Amino acid sequence: MNNRKVHFILFVSVLVDTIGFGLMLPLLPFYALKFGASISTVTLLFSVYSLLQFISAPLWGKMSDRFGRRPTLLFSLIGSSLAFLWLSQANALWMLFGCRILEGIMAASFLLAMVYISDITTKENRTKGMAIVGAAFGLGLCLGPAISSFLVGSDSQNPNLMLPPLIASGMSLLGFTIALLGLPEPIKTQARTIEKPRRFDLTRLVEILNTPSTGLLLLLSFLMMLVGLGTLAILALWSNQKLGWGPKEIGYVYIFWGVMSVIVQTKLVEPLTKRFGEANSLFGGLVVFGFGVFLIPFSTNLALVLGAVSLTSSGFFLCRPLLNSLLSQSAGAKQQGEVLGLAESVSTLGRIIGPLGAGFIFGSFGSYWPFWSGAIIMAVASILGWQVATASNLSSAVSKQRQRKMKKLFDLLDHNKNGVIEPIDFEQGFQAIADIRGWTLDSPDYSIVHSFWIGLQNKMQSLMDTNGDGIITMDEWLEYMTSRLDHNFADSFTKLIDSNEDGENSLKKLKMFYQGYRIDTSQAKAVFEQFDINQDKNVSQDEISKILDQFMYSDELEESVNLAVAS
Repeated sequence: MNNRKVHFILFVSVLVDTIGFGLMLPLLPFYALKFGASISTVTLLFSVYSLLQFISAPLWGKMSDRFGRRPTLLFSLIGSSLAFLWLSQANALWMLFGCRILEGIMAASFLLAMVYISDITTKENRTKGMAIVGAAFGLGLCLGPAISSFLVGSDSQNPNLMLPPLIASGMSLLGFTIALLGLPEPIKTQARTIEKPRRFDLTRLVEILNTPSTGLLLLLSFLMMLVGLGTLAILALWSNQKLGWGPKEIGYVYIFWGVMSVIVQTKLVEPLTKRFGEANSLFGGLVVFGFGVFLIPFSTNLALVLGAVSLTSSGFFLCRPLLNSLLSQSAGAKQQGEVLGLAESVSTLGRIIGPLGAGFIFGSFGSYWPFWSGAIIMAVASILGWQVATASNLSSAVSKQRQRKMKKLFDLLDHNKNGVIEPIDFEQGFQAIADIRGWTLDSPDYSIVHSFWIGLQNKMQSLMDTNGDGIITMDEWLEYMTSRLDHNFADSFTKLIDSNEDGENSLKKLKMFYQGYRIDTSQAKAVFEQFDINQDKNVSQDEISKILDQFMYSDELEESVNLAVAS
């Protein structure tokens, strides 16, 4: 299978489908107002789409497992085309809601493209493939409103509301045709692991929420999406009422919002986090977002609206990736997937409630109050963000402390102390342990343990050597270890001590590990006693993994692994 060709086909298919979706965003309020809908009913159109998309997503995943990625993606694309075609013929409010429900159910092309990518890529190049599909989605959201502004015509009071959904239907149909003609069923790079669905576990949920900073970050994820989608849903109604704008002008605002999302995520996130740290940048993003929302009601012309929207969108798109990154760090290696999945769920809840709440406030208290209430919520969120930035285990001070720990671990693996981790370090480390244990080339343990060490070196190389020069620098090490730690690394580190993989990690083995890596053995007994949590004279893999998690994510200097590395 030609993966470059497949990537291109998926890119184009998602792009044209998303353009169709983006075409309709500025027009939805005007469709509803045309049929005499109330403000709350207008915003319900946004919420019902998010709700149905959320409900149907697991079903699409199961369908793609059962019937295949290609036919499921094709079904999604043709379904979207039919939903937009129905919208072009809608002549009553119930039909408008029916179209939105069908659109929400069928809005799976992005999800299915991501699943397709995961099937045809390895773990090492998967991020690149998914970034291509993500770029198509972002570009479509920018181009859709731009095309919509052109299609509705120049008369704001009598916009052409039939042509855009017809074009949107044609876009999805084009994506269907491209995928039908050029997209094969993927040949999976690895066997798919089938997991039993987890039952809802309230105790587990409480445990996650009680993890330091995790509950706070999940609350911030919810508040961000609540205010962000509420603002987007009500913006068209406010500008129509206060500024006399129609779909064309609203389209300009949506275009600007999309362009800012691309600029912030590609040009600002990385330099800001390098300069100020993730937690401080998150706090700044929350303040900017809230201030932009507050300014919108004071904007009296297009330039001022775009200025306020630039602040709003900049803060919003700065915070989103930072929240995910901080959540992954706060959760710990073992819980990253679980917690990020929970974060997506609470964000979806915000997408559903946000437009409904904004519509209710608009109708009950006036057109300015959705923005001012949003600004108040973001002021509270900023206070919580300040706590993350200054007083949590994700603060800049603790992050610097964690970096110091990572540097010590780097120095441990840099066996020849030349400032980089390279294949020779693993060879020397293995040989030192082999000499201590008396292994020779013809010893069974020699070949088994040597193959493990080489495998560990290859794994670390593939994960951390971003420029492919064959060595791991301190910068590459810190980039990976402080933000994208794979728990397999913790399992591998366990095997550094249990080198013959007999499941026993005694004090004797720990001393051998210390000797092999030239660590002072005088602290070995004290370290072993702290590693041996259940005091059975043997350190299990679970105990070592737990200690490594504490080393990565705890700000307590006295933790066992801190002592082990420091010694």
